[in-house]
Amino acid sequence: MDLDSTLIFTRRWLWLFALCAISAAAVGLIVSLLTPPTYEATSRLLVGQSLSTNRIDYNDILASKEMAQTYAQMATFGPTIEAAAALTTPPTDPAVFARSVRVRAPASSTFVEITGIGETAEQAADIANALAQELIILSTPPPILPGPTPSPTPKPTAAPSLAPGQTPAPTAEPTPAPSADAGNVVGVGTLTLVDPARPPASSVGPRTILNTVVAAFIGLAIGVVAAFVLTRPNSSEENGA
Repeated sequence: MDLDSTLIFTRRWLWLFALCAISAAAVGLIVSLLTPPTYEATSRLLVGQSLSTNRIDYNDILASKEMAQTYAQMATFGPTIEAAAALTTPPTDPAVFARSVRVRAPASSTFVEITGIGETAEQAADIANALAQELIILSTPPPILPGPTPSPTPKPTAAPSLAPGQTPAPTAEPTPAPSADAGNVVGVGTLTLVDPARPPASSVGPRTILNTVVAAFIGLAIGVVAAFVLTRPNSSEENGA
């Protein structure tokens, strides 16, 4: 098809192109306006040593990166989802909660990023923080119970008299009580919430303008195809004549 034929074809079917493009754009606009808005909020967890520690070990960093990947997988397990869904206000259905959250652990860092998706900004932040809280609970080791209370020291008694050549029996040393700080050590697998999710100021979808423009181009393409289909029978008749 040469340039003149293309111009003639375009002028002939311009009304069809415009009709299809405008109709598709209107449909895309209406669908976007009727679709409820979508909000996203992200919370970030640090895996490994606390930020306030003065000792940084390279092996601990490598282990923390591996633990971050493990925690990202644990966040998708059924029991974890069910427990986190119960922490939201109000409690969320676990199946809906599973579709409303994304978890990723960047390979180059020791962070776990949890993104909550909701129809309101507060719901998105609540979902992300609930799963972060549940992961922290799973990573916290059980507390070390204090040892038994030592019995009061008995009053000293007089040493028994010894026969000539007999040595006194050794006395038992007292057992040291466990340290109160033994359970407060920050290990490699410890999770720390460094950036809790906050309600976002704006939604991430639907993208009304983008959807309308894309729909208009799709409608225009449909119009062009329809014009070629409608023109082909006429061309066949002319060739036959």
